[in-house]
Amino acid sequence: MPRVSVIVPNYNHEKFLRGRLDCIINQSYGDFELIILDDKSTDNSLKLIQEYETKFPNKVQFVPSEENSGSPFKQWDKGISLAKGELIWIAESDDLASTSFLEFCIPYFDSNENLGMVVTKSNAIDALGQEISEYHPMFKGYETKLFNENSDGFNYFKGNDFIKDYLVYKCLIPNVSGTLFSKNAYVKSGGLNMNFRRNGDYDLYFRMLYNTDVGFLNKSLNSTRYHDAKLTASNNAQSFKELSTILKPVFNKLKLTANKRLEIMSFYFTVYKYDIYLNNTYTFNEKLAIFRNLSELSGLLKFRFLKFILQRQKIDLAKKLRN
Repeated sequence: MPRVSVIVPNYNHEKFLRGRLDCIINQSYGDFELIILDDKSTDNSLKLIQEYETKFPNKVQFVPSEENSGSPFKQWDKGISLAKGELIWIAESDDLASTSFLEFCIPYFDSNENLGMVVTKSNAIDALGQEISEYHPMFKGYETKLFNENSDGFNYFKGNDFIKDYLVYKCLIPNVSGTLFSKNAYVKSGGLNMNFRRNGDYDLYFRMLYNTDVGFLNKSLNSTRYHDAKLTASNNAQSFKELSTILKPVFNKLKLTANKRLEIMSFYFTVYKYDIYLNNTYTFNEKLAIFRNLSELSGLLKFRFLKFILQRQKIDLAKKLRN
């Protein structure tokens, strides 16, 4: 049985796929299986994947979908259900990794019994593979807190402490490609909740870390690629809508004070409010409902939400009158 199952969920990433598969096949740690999934791509991905399946028959398992699932999380879960390894690496098809990724991450699971996941330092790259930033943008403001400079560059957090001090503020495990995690921890958490279209990973990490710990490795072993398939305002609004369902049980479990809830929700409100208000796919009543759901998480924000809506309505009305 392989120690690690590497899962590559692909959809129309032919132009990035060869680089992705090569950096996996050439890992310096060799005790892994490679499960490649394809979610009914319409480009030439299948031909390229079949090339690797033929060349590495004892290493590669190719599992194409008969129809598009419409969800990356369904592909993640499908891959994990097929995995024979005790450790899981979901290597998204448009990202890249160092060929030492597994070699550096695996030893920490051997020396830390309750470790559920290792998160590596990730940089950001563009479509051509050129570095945009040294750190993933979500790490901004937390770089030195997460990635310390001790002798081996490994920063260990108890799961519940990490949730309370870090994860509740924002998803500081921002790219699954830069994470190696325990299959057992995934199964015990209940796995992915398919009701979440945008934040399924964020929800999953909370539930995994209630019972396991996390370590951050200060080595640039993962590259998150930014390219033309950017998030739309509709996607951001969906993320905002899902947060109330995800965070409400977390807030209650942690027994957060009203001021702490205000602090956390103010961040999300600031980030997403214009995406929602200016998104014409939602009716005005739907926009109000989204804000109302989140205001339940912080009563102190209720009037701020209403004030924002009224101000925007006043501005929009003034524009109409001028025209």
